[in-house]
Amino acid sequence: VGMDVDSKVVAGLRAGVAHFVDVGFDTALREALNSGQLQLMDTMSYEPDIFICAVGTPVVEAQLDSRAIDELITSFCSVEHLRGKLIVFRSSLPPGFCRAALKKMASATGLIPAVAFDVVYAPERSVEGGAYEELSSLPQLIGFSGELGALASREIIPTIFKSVVDLESLEAAELAKLSC
Repeated sequence: VGMDVDSKVVAGLRAGVAHFVDVGFDTALREALNSGQLQLMDTMSYEPDIFICAVGTPVVEAQLDSRAIDELITSFCSVEHLRGKLIVFRSSLPPGFCRAALKKMASATGLIPAVAFDVVYAPERSVEGGAYEELSSLPQLIGFSGELGALASREIIPTIFKSVVDLESLEAAELAKLSC
């Protein structure tokens, strides 16, 4: 299931047309829609166990504009919404951001990170316009905060990406992203 809060984006995707240019993506999108493997929505109608969050984090005047991802993190800040969940961030984020998000969610809910919920950082490292192709060729860096994240990096993430490099911490993945 794919979800975006922008109903115009969702309508375009349902029609098989992305709101961005990426070689091969529209064809893969239409195939996934036609086969029934992908459903798209603009509101969450159920609670998945795993959230893969690919939220834009543009840089404006040399500063990260994190408003969209900050709103997303705030939306996870309820015990009912967070318990037992795995949050996978796929956005470009600065070092320290994932740990701060983890602490914010823990503080807001009283839940123990890496026990009651977990965060994984799987940074996107692709060139604009070539991301779809690179997903199958570039190894996916993975950093996590606990056992649920470790399990995801070993069992779930490899079903999506061709190869995975397990960096074992959020910070290691954040820093490794900078060198790519």
